[in-house]
Amino acid sequence: MLQHLVPLLIILLTFGALAGERERGTLRQLLATGVGRRDLALGKALGIAGALALLLVPAAAVGAAALVVGSPGPAASPVARAAVLAVVYLVYFAAFVALSLAVSAWARSTRTALVILLGVWVVNGLVAPRVAVDLSKRLHPTPSALEFAHTVEREMASGTEDIPRPDNEALTRGLLSEYGVERVEDLPINQSGVLLQESEEFGNRIFDRNYGALWDTFERQGAVHEMVAVAAPLLAVRALSMGLAGTDVEQHRHFASAAETYRRDLMRRMNGDLTENSLSGDFSYQAGSELWESTPPLRYDAPTLGWVLGNRILSLVVLGGWLVGTILIAARRVRRAEVA
Repeated sequence: MLQHLVPLLIILLTFGALAGERERGTLRQLLATGVGRRDLALGKALGIAGALALLLVPAAAVGAAALVVGSPGPAASPVARAAVLAVVYLVYFAAFVALSLAVSAWARSTRTALVILLGVWVVNGLVAPRVAVDLSKRLHPTPSALEFAHTVEREMASGTEDIPRPDNEALTRGLLSEYGVERVEDLPINQSGVLLQESEEFGNRIFDRNYGALWDTFERQGAVHEMVAVAAPLLAVRALSMGLAGTDVEQHRHFASAAETYRRDLMRRMNGDLTENSLSGDFSYQAGSELWESTPPLRYDAPTLGWVLGNRILSLVVLGGWLVGTILIAARRVRRAEVA
C-alpha cells in the first residue's frame, strides 16, 4: 500500500496544485499579493503533507502497536530498523510530492498534469518492476528447480572432476593400516562413523558449490533491480524495505548459512560419537543422554542494521538522488512557471 497507493494519492492531491490555480486565474492574484513562488510551492507541499499525515500517522501507530504486541522475530534492532524504514518512506513520498509539484508547475492544464503523473505512476509501479525482473533473469539466468535438483543429484551420485566421490574401500584400507589390523571387526572404532562423515564432507562440498553459485546469482539479480531504480524509485524503496524487514536474499542466505553450519556441526558430533563409542558391525548402539545434553541448541544472531544498510548502499544513493533531483527540478519549474 505504501509503495503503490500512497504515491497515487499524492498525485491526485497535487496534480492541480499549481496548474489548477493557473487555470482558474488565481495564480496571478496569489503572486500579486507578494507571496513568493518558493513560499507558495512550499505551502502547497506542507498542505499535502498534512493531508497525508491524517492518513499515515494513525496507520503507522497501528503498525507500531502490532509490532509491540506481536513477536519482533529474529531481526536485530527492530526499533532502529523501523525508524530507518520510516525515513525511507518519508523520502520516497517527499520525492513524489516534489515531482508532482514540478509537473503541475510545468503543465499548461490540470488534465495534462494528471496524464503525465499517472504515466509516471504506471511506469514506477507497474512497468519498471516487470522490466527489472525480466532484465535480471536475462542477464543472470538461474536454472529451474528441476534442473538444479538433477544437477545436484547427478554430482552426488558420481562426483565431479574436482570433487571426487569418497572411495570407501580405500578409506577402509587406510583405517586398517592406521590401526595395524587386518579385519574391520578388529578396529577399535566404528568404521561406519568414519565413512558417514566422509560422505557428509563430500556432500557439503557439492552443496556449497551449487548453492553458492545460486545464491550469488540471486544477489546479482537483486543488484540489477537496484540499478533499474534509477528510473523507478519504487525499486529502491522495495529493496530497502525488504532489507530492513529481514526478508531480502542476503539475510535469507545469512540465516541459511548459519542453520547449515549448525547442521554440519551436529552431524560431525553424531558421527564422531558413533565412531568413538561403538564398534564396527554393532548396530545396537544408542547414544547416552550426555551426548544430547552436550549438544548446544541453534542460536542465531541476526545481522546488524549497519550490515543490512551496507548491502543497500546503491538503493540509498538512488533514493537520495531521486529526492534531491526532484526538489531541484520542482524549484526550477516553480521559478519559471507561467502565471496565465
